[in-house]
Amino acid sequence: MHVEYDESRHLDAFLAVADALEEAFPRVLVDGNDARALARESPREGSFEVVVCDRVDAADDGEDEALASVVGKTAAFSALAAGRPPTALEVIEAVERLATAEELGVDDGFSSGTGCG
Repeated sequence: MHVEYDESRHLDAFLAVADALEEAFPRVLVDGNDARALARESPREGSFEVVVCDRVDAADDGEDEALASVVGKTAAFSALAAGRPPTALEVIEAVERLATAEELGVDDGFSSGTGCG
């Protein structure tokens, strides 16, 4: 999963949402403000955009959480559209609607090709 967020406004919200998602879905990694996922140099002002990634290709630099590319992003929440950052519960519920149990790693058939970051 990836979150684009305005660090000056939403750093605490990002940390809370990332912690809640990783606790709810232990096999899912949450990454924030990675330029390769943003497709821009910096996050947009006021942003808190949560996306579920269909596939993440790891970078070849030895960093476990580094992204080489993100494929097939689906928006789970947009602060730019809603006018406010989400609560952790809102994001968890949105992710549950968008992803299967297998993709989230909450059943026996975990697929290593899912998650973000």
